Amino acid sequence: MVLAIVTLLVSTHSRGQADLPPLVAARCAGCHPAPRATSMPRHAWPKIIDSMEEVMAAQGQPLLSLEKRFISEYYIQNSNPALSNIPDEFADSGIPFQSIAVGLPSRDVRPQVTSTKVADLDGDGQRDDLILTDNTRSSVSWLRVEGGEWFETEIANAPAPVNTTPFDFDNDGDIDLAVSAMGCVHP
Repeated sequence: MVLAIVTLLVSTHSRGQADLPPLVAARCAGCHPAPRATSMPRHAWPKIIDSMEEVMAAQGQPLLSLEKRFISEYYIQNSNPALSNIPDEFADSGIPFQSIAVGLPSRDVRPQVTSTKVADLDGDGQRDDLILTDNTRSSVSWLRVEGGEWFETEIANAPAPVNTTPFDFDNDGDIDLAVSAMGCVHP
């Protein structure tokens, strides 16, 4: 076993998605395609690799320390220090925008909103309610305006929520929510 791992570690390969080092391809693509190293900033990889190590151990496929070190070094060395900014190539619309804080009071940890949907949750006939999933708080929240003020109510908790779909599941006239969550694998 050790000889096979050492052979995989010293192999030389290009760093593209199509041609990953064999160890990375073998250990990082069991449940999903192996991510590109450039898909995350360098500082994010240690936490992601720790999370994947937990998942693999829970599935009875623990990473050896040598494997984890090689995989970590591969992703850290081949990632960028930060993600690049999306270029703003649009002309000024002339519409005045105002930046305001909405929802629950700010916390020390910045929210990581993974989905925003518009719906009519309060049954007033207006699609003026927002449904937010927040990975940081592991929550699904309802944002609404009442009397010119924004209010946020947490309506569900889910580990690593990534998407919410409002629909009438049981045909009773009320909006139900389907929440997809990634569990211990954070987006």
